[in-house]
Amino acid sequence: MRFVKKDIDPNAPATADQTCSFESLIELSSRKFRGSVIAANDQSFRPKENLIQHEPVSPKHLNPGGASDGWETRRRRDPGHDWAIVRLGIPGVIRGAIIDTAFYYNNAAEYASLEACAMEGYPSEQDLTDPSVEWVELVPKSKLRFHHTHKFEINDERRFTHVRLNNIPSGGISRLRVFGEVVPDLREFAGLSIDLAAIENGGQLVSVSDEWHNKASNLLCPYVPYLAKREKWEASRRYVLDGKDWMIIKLAGAALIGQVIVDSEKVFYNHPDAISVYTCDATKDDMDDPNSWWEVVPYTKFRRDCRQKYNVASDRQATHVRLDCYPDGTLNQVCVLGNLTEKGKSDVALRWFNLLPAQHLNNLLGSLGVDAQAAQSLATQRPFSDAGAIESALAKLNAQDAETIRNLLALKK
Repeated sequence: MRFVKKDIDPNAPATADQTCSFESLIELSSRKFRGSVIAANDQSFRPKENLIQHEPVSPKHLNPGGASDGWETRRRRDPGHDWAIVRLGIPGVIRGAIIDTAFYYNNAAEYASLEACAMEGYPSEQDLTDPSVEWVELVPKSKLRFHHTHKFEINDERRFTHVRLNNIPSGGISRLRVFGEVVPDLREFAGLSIDLAAIENGGQLVSVSDEWHNKASNLLCPYVPYLAKREKWEASRRYVLDGKDWMIIKLAGAALIGQVIVDSEKVFYNHPDAISVYTCDATKDDMDDPNSWWEVVPYTKFRRDCRQKYNVASDRQATHVRLDCYPDGTLNQVCVLGNLTEKGKSDVALRWFNLLPAQHLNNLLGSLGVDAQAAQSLATQRPFSDAGAIESALAKLNAQDAETIRNLLALKK
């Protein structure tokens, strides 16, 4: 089917598949989290960087002289297909992907597929295109429709760092959005205090009283100036002034909190009048019991257009934080600074270890000097339920290999 320009409504939104549950998860590929399109074999008409733009697709190319808002390759006259490689802003377990051909009509890609891999550090284009890299198919070759948002659910329990979008054989694709669960690498936190609430570190919004205007999870995202105007959290106006709005944040792991930061920059007339902060240790207490929450920042008047810092003097382990806003209001960002406890470190490291693809794990352990047979044995025994289970496996290895892995996972013998 070919479209005639006079029959195209430039304001008509793209048709779309039904909403999928994965769309509520974190967009791992997003520019908001510093995702990047690091390689493509062709970008003759429009650049590869458009694929992961945070903004919705624009129909500007339907106007005279306008350029398409997407990645578009030349018309292929030879066998093969085009591809683009995206470094996920946050590595994680991929639960779904959106491949969007919005506002591409007669020049959209005919088919697409999606693959993923896991690699250490920041590999180059040459590293990622090496034949030895194991790319795992997540979305098989699938027919694409013109001007349509295609949604694909993915079921793979491994942590990936990069994805490769195959454009078959060539054409235009507006956006690629990859959703999933964040799986941080404990080695990035070594010896550091971190923002325990940040999504990129494994923080997660658990529940919130109101998201009338914007998602509360925006408060846990990196500060991106050009997105700031619309990336706040704003609750609806509350007419009963003795009430409050609230949110509960699951921290990156069990931790000791040192400081809470609540930011209202450029919020002038609808900031909270006051706030308070409570913490809870869900490893031993019931979060539904009000007595399980203890106050770390008392009821405090809050200022407009201000980044306010509250030092916390507590030696109690916390896994969750609750921020109360009286009676309602708008905020820009929430940070919870602190250090993971020994339990927090081992839990984060063990989850990461369990979810690494086998090739990635074997290469990593090999680079640390672990015997190849021992590395393969550990890879096949996963997942380990807890530190005790992996200690039982380490007891069968030689002392040097066992100590190397123990240090990698922050385990105490």
